[in-house]
Amino acid sequence: MLLSIDEARDAITEIAELKTGTLEIAALATLAVDPMATLIGRFRERHPGVQVRVHEPEGVDGIRALVRDGACELGAAHLPLPGRQLAAHPLGDQELLFVLPPASIRQSERPLGARELAHTPLVVSPPGTSTRILLEQALSAVGVTPQIAVETAAREAIVPLVLAGAGAALLPAPQAREAQRRGATVRSPRPKITRTVGLIHRRARLSAAASVFLELASVRPIRENSA
Repeated sequence: MLLSIDEARDAITEIAELKTGTLEIAALATLAVDPMATLIGRFRERHPGVQVRVHEPEGVDGIRALVRDGACELGAAHLPLPGRQLAAHPLGDQELLFVLPPASIRQSERPLGARELAHTPLVVSPPGTSTRILLEQALSAVGVTPQIAVETAAREAIVPLVLAGAGAALLPAPQAREAQRRGATVRSPRPKITRTVGLIHRRARLSAAASVFLELASVRPIRENSA
């Protein structure tokens, strides 16, 4: 019995000192790439004994549900979120850019305005996903009805579809720049499309791992308009 107590005490100490344990994080697919990959990498460098599990529900409602129900301690989503059940920690602003097929390179210097967007075929994620909602809101604000060419739930297929000439897509800036390196044309919309990104959690005491992750994220938030 005494040995079991000692073993339990040692296990609790290791978790408290972040020598072991698991941190569950929910993240929108676009945020899992940036800024979460950088933040998780930084956390793992400092605490290699802690395993991080990333869950990717389809939309903001899924993020909120996983955090609210306790399946994940932290969630990465765009802010603000409705309701007061969850606490939020802003990390910075994201800029989103349009990625077009390589043949569009002649016009790459000009911002993409409403008139051109009205005639641009689009590659989009399914209804209800965060980027799709943002796209529809932005186009609606300038009186444009989206011309949907391809709708796919396979996020990894969006850039290849654009490169193959299927249409244009709205992506966070780092992903757009990566697509540009692969040959795509990148153009900023007019007006700009941005959103605030942050981490959310329940209004309760967090584990040591979650607390340290929040501290690391707050000390070095994402660069303005970097994602």
